[in-house]
Amino acid sequence: MRAVLVRKASDILLKGDGNYAYFGGVPHLISNPPPEAFGHSVHKDQPIDAPLFAHYGNSRPHASAHAGMGELLPGEFVRGKHGNLAYHSDGFNHYHGHDGVWHHLGEALERAGITDLTAEDNELRELAQNLGLQDILSTEWLTRGHISIDDLHPAGRRLRGRGGDMIGPDGQLPDSHISNAPGDVAHSPAFNKIQSWEVAQHFPDLMHYKLATQRSGNLETKRSARGHIKEAMKRAAENPDIIPDVMVPINTAQTGGGTNYSMQPLGTVLQNEEMLKNLIDELGSTSALTALFGRLKSGGTKRPNSGARIFNHLLDAFGGDPDEEGNRSQYDMLLQHSIQGEHVPLEPEFMSGAGQNKHVSMKKV
Repeated sequence: MRAVLVRKASDILLKGDGNYAYFGGVPHLISNPPPEAFGHSVHKDQPIDAPLFAHYGNSRPHASAHAGMGELLPGEFVRGKHGNLAYHSDGFNHYHGHDGVWHHLGEALERAGITDLTAEDNELRELAQNLGLQDILSTEWLTRGHISIDDLHPAGRRLRGRGGDMIGPDGQLPDSHISNAPGDVAHSPAFNKIQSWEVAQHFPDLMHYKLATQRSGNLETKRSARGHIKEAMKRAAENPDIIPDVMVPINTAQTGGGTNYSMQPLGTVLQNEEMLKNLIDELGSTSALTALFGRLKSGGTKRPNSGARIFNHLLDAFGGDPDEEGNRSQYDMLLQHSIQGEHVPLEPEFMSGAGQNKHVSMKKV
């Protein structure tokens, strides 16, 4: 990524803009436009610049050798189908900021089947709400007033530099960017969109053991479990057969610190708040529940939690001797071709924060 050094007192802050675009199916850094972009054409008797990202970026570097600055894409300005101005190059349109918003608004109106819109004195967000354009109400340009390369370049993307939206230690794109690459780009991962519940059946037995050092389980994990179960029960209301017809042990004396187990139908337990709480609390002392709904690995290298220790044990058992150079090459190679799944949207009260990284851990498992 292009780096800009900002000096503050004795500290130096490194800030990358994180923009890249695909050329020939390969992502390349893209930053500032070349000098040839300025005053490129004449529109309404006034000079007009080529759009910010209408250049090749690092795929065909500019002679000035500025990081991410590429040669200008050959093209010309045309009217888009929604009346906006577009820079047309090699069958694709590039936009200035306001034209990008105009284009996406027009696309949303078209998807909604609205063709007879008359001008009204409304803010853009109010207009979108009134017209029921739900698919654009959460866009960054509408909620925060920020225009992104995603809105201006047909194959451009932006790394936001927080959470899991960052370049990996070996320069690899995050999984979410690979899963949502432009339509003509095929990364073809060997294992795609891995979800924690798909891997759960492969957990080793020791992940299902109750651990004395993990008495009640992580609160965020249990909150996440309740949220996911609630979402599953919404689907079960339409299709009850998705709940297995099995009996599960419930400790009815748990709240009093005792043990008095009785076998109950799983469907009954999931619909009873008290029994569901008892079930989650009981399973909270296992690494399996953490792997399924929470963050399996935590505590760092000095104080790894039980899940991290189990994962390291699995890696030692099946990933090769870490002291032998190159002996984990197969694991590392497979990891590069595995993509984590997306998180299930939960109601706000059950959200566990960006730190819950269950699908990332399951990709490694």
